[in-house]
Amino acid sequence: MWVLYSFLNAFFDSAKSAFGKRASKLVDPYSSAWASRVMAAPVFLPAALLIDGPFAGNGTFWAATAGAAAINTVATILFMTALRDAPLSLTLQLTQLTPVFLLVTSPIMTG
Repeated sequence: MWVLYSFLNAFFDSAKSAFGKRASKLVDPYSSAWASRVMAAPVFLPAALLIDGPFAGNGTFWAATAGAAAINTVATILFMTALRDAPLSLTLQLTQLTPVFLLVTSPIMTG
């Protein structure tokens, strides 16, 4: 089943980038980044509030969540700007290095 999910993820990620490239001619990167975060908030915020784990009530959890949201918003703005200014064949190679980067950094972060 995971093979199907990986193919679907690749397809939808490519479709997202292709539609983002087309939309970048009509909408500025700031509006695109804002829309992607605001549209996801009604789904993820209630789910985060329903978490009943050891870190859910901790202020550190919410500070880390806010920090990650800020960093990801900046990354989305930069990605949308790159989609607007460069061809897809050059822009998407940057995002394809993420799994390789995680292979190196994950063991360092987890100890």
